[in-house]
Amino acid sequence: MIDYNKCNYSPGKNPHSTCTHPHYCIFNKNRIELEKNIQELEKELDDKIYSLNFIKKEGTHNSRTPDEIKNRIKILNEDLYRLKEFKNKMIKKEDKI
Repeated sequence: MIDYNKCNYSPGKNPHSTCTHPHYCIFNKNRIELEKNIQELEKELDDKIYSLNFIKKEGTHNSRTPDEIKNRIKILNEDLYRLKEFKNKMIKKEDKI
């Protein structure tokens, strides 16, 4: 099993040559950005779900209507699904190496 949160560097001209997961390495800038985007979407999704539950419970809403929040939740879920699917593809690519 590959530990995706560990990277082995080697001495020499190409210190990253022995990394067992070059496409999804913990030091890969693309991976860092992907993980950051996933976390941001998850946080926004949690906030929207909280807002919708508050509206249902209290019967009042802020500047957004329940339908607007539901639509945003749908979009966030779709975006989050796509990012996680991409992440899984990258991990599967590493498993083939």
